Amino acid sequence: YLYRAIGNKSVPTDARIGKPRYLHTTAAGKAILASYPSDCVDKILEKVGLPVITGNTITDSDKLKEELEEIRERRYATNFQES
Repeated sequence: YLYRAIGNKSVPTDARIGKPRYLHTTAAGKAILASYPSDCVDKILEKVGLPVITGNTITDSDKLKEELEEIRERRYATNFQES
């Protein structure tokens, strides 16, 4: 995280400036991955893998790629207890 802003009615999170996260475990990270071409996503997955953070973390590359396609179509990403 590079920047964090908190609104009056925001939902609490554990996001902290400087705290590294795996892209596949957060809504923001998946939105970033969805903006990349598939060959770039493949290179990231080869290098980093899909480490498990919670029981809901996506750990299958095909499932992640399906979700990235859905994100592209609906134009927003979600995090369902994946981090």
